[in-house]
Amino acid sequence: MKSSLYYHPQRVIVKDSAIILNSAHYMPIKHFVGLLEEKVPQCIHDLKNLTVQYSIATEWSLEKGLTGLEDPSLWEIVNQSDENNSFAGYLPLKKGLIEWINKYKLFSSTGFYLSLALWSVEVYYKQCLETEREKRIAHMKKTCEELEISEAQYWVSFPYEPNKEVLSLSKEIVYANERDTEALYESTENITEFDDLFFDQNFPFIFAPNQLYLILNGDPSIDDFEDLKPHSKNEEDYKPNPANSFSGYGWDPREDSWREYEKRIDCWYEKYKHMYKERTESILYENGYVRSKAKRNIEHYSWLVYYQILGWSLKDIANHWSEKNESAFSEDTIWKGLKSAAEIVYINLR
Repeated sequence: MKSSLYYHPQRVIVKDSAIILNSAHYMPIKHFVGLLEEKVPQCIHDLKNLTVQYSIATEWSLEKGLTGLEDPSLWEIVNQSDENNSFAGYLPLKKGLIEWINKYKLFSSTGFYLSLALWSVEVYYKQCLETEREKRIAHMKKTCEELEISEAQYWVSFPYEPNKEVLSLSKEIVYANERDTEALYESTENITEFDDLFFDQNFPFIFAPNQLYLILNGDPSIDDFEDLKPHSKNEEDYKPNPANSFSGYGWDPREDSWREYEKRIDCWYEKYKHMYKERTESILYENGYVRSKAKRNIEHYSWLVYYQILGWSLKDIANHWSEKNESAFSEDTIWKGLKSAAEIVYINLR
């Protein structure tokens, strides 16, 4: 997990989906869900049973002529089934999903685990359709013929066999590396022209000390270091030319030694870097962004599974890990570790 990267807490998970937009959350969530599948396989078995309710919901959707935006794969729609008669046939599916969430205590203010469970059930349901099985077999035979390989070789590299479908939560988690630049523009005052490279376009790193009377007095602003002034004998004759179009602070060997000049420039450069960093971070802070926290100890996610899903006490976890690692783990250490892990993977602790 990358630390020190900034993200907007309201723009991490795409609503009503298992799509994650932030890498600092994607890998921990995927790891946590993988542990859930490994340590608590019953949760997958229970989800498979929900394909019955999903089938009922699908039949209702077809019967009522509902559109793709009213599909039972969308939790936002399924959630309306006890209030909106148009989706009444989705109610058994809603109840089944909520029972599953409650059983495994995957409570989350984001609703992520409800959407993830629903997506996983949908994918598994479609895999089990006979028409889909026939398509996979036909594709397998065609590929084997083209590549001149056996059926056994083909299925080794294929995620499921013709009649042995796999329901997986972790495989349905999607990472979409989409920066929220447009939203950042919308929340930033006085910047209206959109460009995907927000900071390159509006706040590039430009070290061009020019306001010497301010810089030399020791109280410069960042603007004094970024002041690119056009220079020409006659303004009418001015033409852009990187070689001679701008004036700045050059080295005059008649007045300063190189060591003196270099020392002064290095000092200014360090000052400018600090100012540039502060300004950039303040832009993000002012617009609701926060810095991600590093979570280097992945054992904390195991503690979270044992505590939240399996119902172990802090004392039981501390004793188990102390014996396992031949070193003492306190209940306070366990609590702090699993609490920080829960925050990253959006789990509300029991």
